[in-house]
Amino acid sequence: FPVTIPTRIYSFDLSSGKLHATYSTKGHNEGTPVATTFNGKDYLIVVGGKDGVHTLSLPDLKLIWKSNEGHIDSSVNIENEYVYAGTGNEKERARSDKKYAVKYELVTGKKIWKTELPLSSWMQPILTESQLVCYVLGEIYFPSELGFLYCLDKNTGEPKLSIPTTSPLVGKPTLAKINGVEYIYSADLTGKLIAFNLSTQKIQFVLKPKDLSDYSLSSPTFDPKRNLIFYQSPENGLYVVDAYRDWE
Repeated sequence: FPVTIPTRIYSFDLSSGKLHATYSTKGHNEGTPVATTFNGKDYLIVVGGKDGVHTLSLPDLKLIWKSNEGHIDSSVNIENEYVYAGTGNEKERARSDKKYAVKYELVTGKKIWKTELPLSSWMQPILTESQLVCYVLGEIYFPSELGFLYCLDKNTGEPKLSIPTTSPLVGKPTLAKINGVEYIYSADLTGKLIAFNLSTQKIQFVLKPKDLSDYSLSSPTFDPKRNLIFYQSPENGLYVVDAYRDWE
């Protein structure tokens, strides 16, 4: 299902290569559409920037429900019959505008909960085995020296964990479970790789490449077979590090 900007979704018949259906929103798309199946029915969840979240039927791309709780550029995450989303403040919006984490019912679009976030969410939320939904937060359109790993109770939306960083978190978060402990890895706007230990609720380590920058959007990748993190620094090449090692 390819996407263009402004947001238009295309459905192609792979057997013939012919265009099957299209769907458009009034905003742009920076988050990848997410497909899922529930109770034998196929769904596609599309984010449309200022136009919110759109849930479509597959393969005909007909709108089932739409919700707009703020500007959303990140993909949603789905677990069973629930959709988790997060919003952020674009450059044309006031810095004081509120940002939210939202949980929806997949089939109906009913809001299960809505929780205000301290900073903007630009990346897909992470769902953990410890019943948390975690967001990496930070402002990218306003000067800021603050970020958060911010985790909520999946069922209630109640904040459970908040770990601050010294720069906005903008790298797509990666979840790893090592020796029974869950870790989340992300990167900040200066290019630092940060590992968060969800058990101790502290930062496990910070990797500082030699080439820190003013605007880096790199994201880490986890290799579960070798317990390694691969991270592309802004200009100093690829780093490969132990996923659970303490770094000075």
